[in-house]
Amino acid sequence: MIHGDYRERRPVQVEHSPEVLSVTSPGPLVSGITPQNILTSGSKARFPPLSTAFRILGLAEEPGQGVDRMFREMIRTGRNLPEVQEEAIGLGTRVTFRGGPPNARITRFIADLPIAEREDTDALLIVRVLCEQKTLTASRAATMIQRNTDATEGVLRRLSSCEAEILEPTAGTANSRHPTYRLRSGALAALGPAVKYHRRATTDIDRKVIEHVRDCGIINNATVQRVFDVDVYQARDILRDYVGREILVRVSQQQHGVAVKYGPGPSFPEKRTRKKQSESGRPLKTPSVAR
Repeated sequence: MIHGDYRERRPVQVEHSPEVLSVTSPGPLVSGITPQNILTSGSKARFPPLSTAFRILGLAEEPGQGVDRMFREMIRTGRNLPEVQEEAIGLGTRVTFRGGPPNARITRFIADLPIAEREDTDALLIVRVLCEQKTLTASRAATMIQRNTDATEGVLRRLSSCEAEILEPTAGTANSRHPTYRLRSGALAALGPAVKYHRRATTDIDRKVIEHVRDCGIINNATVQRVFDVDVYQARDILRDYVGREILVRVSQQQHGVAVKYGPGPSFPEKRTRKKQSESGRPLKTPSVAR
């Protein structure tokens, strides 16, 4: 009610469906504020007396809290970021929230962070972006968190050395002024399927699991965690899949927990042996025995 430009004599439009919540306020953003700096620019009321009256009545908070909160809360619940768009000149400013089920892995990961990172919009934005792409530099992150490169580098370095230890510089860029950062292995394991590029092909998982069982005879939850850099729950789901396909069977007395051991099942693939070949590359024929 206090964001729209009432000189336009048009109402605020709210469109709500199971998938989308969209709010369009008449008039452009306040002078000096754009979708590219709305997170970090100082708050400017379009009509200061109206804004003050709403705060006195307890209907609005202090200026400068709304946009940060929109982004922060959408990330915390594992949903897509809000979209801020300026419509054609003078027609209005639209803020859109996309619905859909929350990503529980992102929600749990953020809930386990230290409170300083949990409340930091910059940190949450960087985590969200690194769920979509494998690496990030200060120059690329600066556009996303709407800060200059040096300030963004400070945020990235803090996240790589703070209590949470979310990020790490890649080996080849660690000594650079602006390294390339990635999620640490612990963060990757905790986020699991929420990290799109961390998903492995089923054939790759099959090959590694089968090779390990052939070499060692057994496999357990701890081994799967170590080999695939996943947490205990993902390892459990991987093993359940192989038991369901009868590739593995339980071979230990213990029936529950991470210490359960699994061995080859009825459908465990046999190791193929290559036939000997002649110098020409053709398989050697077995000599027939004269009767």
